[in-house]
Amino acid sequence: MTDKPNCLTEALRQYQHNDGSGFVFGYDIETVDRIIAADKARIAELEAEKARCFIPEGVWHEGCPRHPYGSEWFIAKLDNGQRVVLKELPEEHSYDYRTADETYYSAYRIAAWMQFPDSQYVAALAQQGKEGGV
Repeated sequence: MTDKPNCLTEALRQYQHNDGSGFVFGYDIETVDRIIAADKARIAELEAEKARCFIPEGVWHEGCPRHPYGSEWFIAKLDNGQRVVLKELPEEHSYDYRTADETYYSAYRIAAWMQFPDSQYVAALAQQGKEGGV
């Protein structure tokens, strides 16, 4: 998509009436077609990029993680829809989390969470821990 707010300006043409009574403006069809084709190609690129960045809903786990592996960071979706990257606090503050800038979040604020793709934490083990007391 063109960056210029008046992207069709280059296609604008001015013609004088045959009787000399004034001017009329029109757009050159070939130039307009070229601009539209370029915008369509850019839209297709952006759609493909968007598809690569899509996070399927199955990746999100409800609630908050139960003791992430080691001190790994995870992505949290808060109750207000905001997304933050969190890390578990030390054990004496169980079930609470913090951001890299030390902002504190209580566990009840976390609506859902997901691990980073390179994480060593396994969500299935977290489920076992919740049910089996691991």
